[in-house]
Amino acid sequence: MRDLSGYVFAALREGELALYRGAGAGLDPILLVEPVAEYSAGESLKRLEHEYSLRDALDPDWAARPMALAVAVAA
Repeated sequence: MRDLSGYVFAALREGELALYRGAGAGLDPILLVEPVAEYSAGESLKRLEHEYSLRDALDPDWAARPMALAVAVAA
């Protein structure tokens, strides 16, 4: 998983999935998507898995292509 500690995140959208823009000094900008707790975790994960599976069909000239799909497990 990518180290995100150098990024500062700004919320772009909230709903079933929250979208954040990440920026940091000397770092490439990124978008981060995460499920929101009040929605079904299973349904949100299935949606993210489906969207991730389409990454090779996206043209990087106009689309933000997903780099990784990571599942965090609460300690």
